[in-house]
Amino acid sequence: MPHAANGDVGVTRQGGDSDTKRVLESLDPVPPHQRTWTAWTYTSMWAGISVQPTSFIFGAALLGLGLSLAESAVALVLGNCLLLVPLVLNAFPGAKYGIPFPVLARSVFGLRGAAIAVLLRGLVGVGWCGFNLWVGAQALSDFLGRVAPRLETTAPPNGVSPLQGVMLGVFVLLHFGALWAGVARLQPMLRVSSWIQCLGALALTIWVFSSATFSELVAATEELRHDANNNNSRLIRVLVGATAACSGWSTLALNIADLSRFAASRRAVIWGQVFMFPLANICCPLIGALALGATRHLYGTSVTTTSWNLTAMFRYWPPAAGSIAALVFAWSIFTTNLVANVLSAGNDFASITPKFVGFRGGCLISIAGGVALNPWSTFASASGFVNGFMVCYSIVTGAILGVMLVDYSLVKRQCLSTTDLYKTRGGDYEYTRGFNLAAWMSVVVAVIPCLPGLVSVSEHGFSVNNGDSEVWVLLYDLAWPVTVILASILYGGLHLMTVEHTGKVKDEFAEPLLRDGLPSVNLS
Repeated sequence: MPHAANGDVGVTRQGGDSDTKRVLESLDPVPPHQRTWTAWTYTSMWAGISVQPTSFIFGAALLGLGLSLAESAVALVLGNCLLLVPLVLNAFPGAKYGIPFPVLARSVFGLRGAAIAVLLRGLVGVGWCGFNLWVGAQALSDFLGRVAPRLETTAPPNGVSPLQGVMLGVFVLLHFGALWAGVARLQPMLRVSSWIQCLGALALTIWVFSSATFSELVAATEELRHDANNNNSRLIRVLVGATAACSGWSTLALNIADLSRFAASRRAVIWGQVFMFPLANICCPLIGALALGATRHLYGTSVTTTSWNLTAMFRYWPPAAGSIAALVFAWSIFTTNLVANVLSAGNDFASITPKFVGFRGGCLISIAGGVALNPWSTFASASGFVNGFMVCYSIVTGAILGVMLVDYSLVKRQCLSTTDLYKTRGGDYEYTRGFNLAAWMSVVVAVIPCLPGLVSVSEHGFSVNNGDSEVWVLLYDLAWPVTVILASILYGGLHLMTVEHTGKVKDEFAEPLLRDGLPSVNLS
């Protein structure tokens, strides 16, 4: 691979399919004249990406965790408003320099260390991919079970029925087919799918509020949350719910630069997120919780929190309505998973090793990894989904975010050198052989206090009653805010104790590179 002299930008537009080359080109800074996204653009974006099946499932999962509707509302408000602050702050570098997350991470973690941060984000995407593959397979099997009842068989506990296994294979092949078609050919399908999702969400909302009075819906959700038999205090339940609400978008809080790089101004990033982000991510989960409550109200005590992922809810509906709902749900899961998890993780893996993996190879890794997680067992319960997955990965995403926030605002003083960011060696972001040891030390130390609680909770099978009186478990329950705060303090303290980079802060844009046709960078 050719490199420019003295460690300047390396030309890496080599090998791979056209989608891989597109990934590499996407690492270039966005020229100022192409930064056209307004506050309305970001408002519309959040309205679109929040109206998706997982948002509604999360609300129902909170009932399965033992939270009442009021407690869920408090947890959602607290969690989303708490996440909004770093989400906006971490968007500023992208808005100022037009650079994506994999490049921004080089300023924080080093030219080589950034690949670890990108890899960790990709692994979270693999987990979400596995969850969506399993939920989509369940929705397809429910659809076929309604259309052809003879095909339906009972699944063993934490296992897979023959029909579900076949539908999981079909769902995986559907993803493979979309990847084979190529990203460019998916655009029309995705535009149609966004309308289907919005219309489906609207239909679900109308059905919920036409099925019962609000007081009856609240009473039904109370019955459901008592089924969970959560003996923890109200405060603990709310805090766990708030942490999970933060976790849901904590990966996007890391890579928000991928979106803010197109902003016309920093003001557009602020006002475009400050209203719609919390509004959409509070309302959609609450609708999901009320939908499960409405099903309980209409069809009786046979509807329990085991229907928390909403696919089982459709079994109680009239055959025609349940079949259509299951099919729309499966399609929405497919398109959401493809864009938000498979393509995103594929981008991550391809940006790390484009010559060896490539974009399609990265996507295949994310799908295979999702199946390898045994999602039918990992996500068998609401507590496994929330406590065992969402809260768990927030340990790492919170620590990385804490370091990123302090690095840009305090250490770099909101000034970056885009020339050095696109070097393959040397420059301000070489640190120690390509790794910012202080940053990674802060991440590791911030994660450690949450690990004993993780072990304790896992020993209880991530159940809702997991010994929350233990201080270590409490730290785990609050994993995201705890690691954000600890990593911020540790990294800020290490910076104040050293003077290694105080003379290196410079504010340098990449216009000369853009004029010459800036090549992409290999993050390996």
